[in-house]
Amino acid sequence: MNLEELADQVRSSERIRIEGAGSKEAFGLPVEGAAISTRDLQGVIAYEPDDRVVEVWSGTLVDDLQRVLAEKGQCLPLPSASDFGCLLAGVPGSVGGLISTNLPHGLQAQCGGPKQWVLGAKVMRAGGEIAKSGGKVVKNVAGLDFHRFVVGARGSMGLVVSVNLKVFPVKSVPPTQCRLVREWSGDRPLAVQRVLRADFHRAREVLLDRLYAEDEPSCILWFEPNGTIQRFESDWLIMANAGKDNLSFSNSEKALFVKAKEAVDPTRKFNPGVLGCL
Repeated sequence: MNLEELADQVRSSERIRIEGAGSKEAFGLPVEGAAISTRDLQGVIAYEPDDRVVEVWSGTLVDDLQRVLAEKGQCLPLPSASDFGCLLAGVPGSVGGLISTNLPHGLQAQCGGPKQWVLGAKVMRAGGEIAKSGGKVVKNVAGLDFHRFVVGARGSMGLVVSVNLKVFPVKSVPPTQCRLVREWSGDRPLAVQRVLRADFHRAREVLLDRLYAEDEPSCILWFEPNGTIQRFESDWLIMANAGKDNLSFSNSEKALFVKAKEAVDPTRKFNPGVLGCL
C-alpha cells in the first residue's frame, strides 16, 4: 500500500483502528473501527550517521532498525530483549508502536525515552493530508512541536507515517542497572509504576513478591497487579490486560488529552477511546 492508497482509506473511514506489529495492544483500551495497518510502511527513508539522525517509516520493526544502525556502530538505546526480556527493551515491536505507546525501558534514566529521541514526524490527519512537525536536528524552533505530543498518545491524534529519530553510538550507551526478577509472558497482567525517589524502596517492599523487574535509577517498577495497587504521591501508572482499568490519568492529564483531541481530530476518527478519556 502506498501513501495515496493509505490516505484514501483514511478519508473513507468513519472510525479507524490503527494496527502495527501488535506488541502493545494490551496497553490501550479496545477500539472499534476500520483496521488500518502500518505494516507496509517499512524501511529506512534516510540515514545520516555523521549527524546521528535516521528517518524511518512507522511500520518498521525496531529490531530491523537496530540491525541497520548497528552497521554504523549506532543504535536506539534500548536493552536487548534477548538478554534482558521484552519489558526492559520497551516491549519491542514497530517504531510507530514504540513512539505511540512510549513505554518505559531499562535505560530510561541514562538515555531518556522516545519523547527525547523523536526530532520530527509526519502524521496523517483525518482528511488524508500529512502534517509535518519538527525536522532532522536536535534544536528546531520552527513551529509547534506536535511530534512530541503524538509520543504516548497511542495513535489517538493521527496516523504516524514516519519519524525522525536521534540515534546513539553503541559505545556511549551505558549498561542497564535494571534487575530482572522474572519474565513477563505477555498475556499475564502487568503494571508499570514510576514513583518519586523518596518512595522507591517502600514501593518495592510492597511489591516484592509480585515484581517482574525494577530499575532504581529511574524509580520504575514492573509488576503483576494482584489486588489493590498502592499509589504514591506524584506517581505514574500504566497497566496492561486490565480492561477498563488499564490506564490511569489525573484530571489535568485527561483535560489535556481531550483538548488536544478536539483540536487535531475533532471527528474522533483515530483510535477513539484507546486512552479511556477520549
